[in-house]
Amino acid sequence: MKSLAIFAHYDADDSIKNYVVYYLQELSKIVDQIIFVSTSTLDESELAKFGSLNVRIILRENVGHDFYSYKIGLASIQNLTRVGKLILCNDSCFGPLFELQNIYAKLINSSGDFWGISVNSRPRLHLQSYFLIFSHQVVNSAAFNDFWRKLAIISDKDSIVNNYEVGLSQCLLSAGFKLSSWLPINDYKIKYLPLLCRKWQIFIDERNNVNSRYSWKNLLEPLTRIDKTISLFDVSIQNYQLPFLKKSLFKDHWISHQQIIQIVEDNANYDVELIKEALHD
Repeated sequence: MKSLAIFAHYDADDSIKNYVVYYLQELSKIVDQIIFVSTSTLDESELAKFGSLNVRIILRENVGHDFYSYKIGLASIQNLTRVGKLILCNDSCFGPLFELQNIYAKLINSSGDFWGISVNSRPRLHLQSYFLIFSHQVVNSAAFNDFWRKLAIISDKDSIVNNYEVGLSQCLLSAGFKLSSWLPINDYKIKYLPLLCRKWQIFIDERNNVNSRYSWKNLLEPLTRIDKTISLFDVSIQNYQLPFLKKSLFKDHWISHQQIIQIVEDNANYDVELIKEALHD
């Protein structure tokens, strides 16, 4: 059976950045084919960047965000019964920061029926949708296929998270499937006081950021509900080899671009010039 990846792409400059090309090169080492679904207008010179990679290209209207790209990609697969493993991923992250083949092998050999890099318990337990893996049993289940059949175009990002990102995990959990995460769900190697100090640091530095995702409400949430890929990205990279760095982190004010890049450079096996290039485009 084949392993497939559906990669959701959007670029405001209608280009395929080099960090995306590198991501696909590494992704091609663990799948037989990549279905590249883009909502940008890409000319032949951009598509030529894939070189000899086994990439099937789908260009579509810019509606529905990544989940609708995943749906379009899934609809293009002629026979799901021949899919052994399915990966859904997107261009919202830089990476992989560490060897993806090793991480993938450890994930699919762990207990579970569907896997991800990280989990979040807000508002309910779910795998974050920037990198998801599904077993053959899940891909061919009624629950999985009904979820995608019912998925409609939604423009509001919060609604997408609640209905689709959270909804997909909850749908599969309700069907009796088990999830597994690369980052620990509960046990995390950071003490209570440093974690509380980090929350205060973020709150103070973000209070004047009109575009901030943080608010005073974050201070009142249980410490276990902190997003480990954002607020603890450094700990996640240093202690757990978090393989992907969220691009949205560079919009925050509590940490500088140089600090983020330095953490990657000091701890990961990744060309930080790919990050710098993307930030300056």
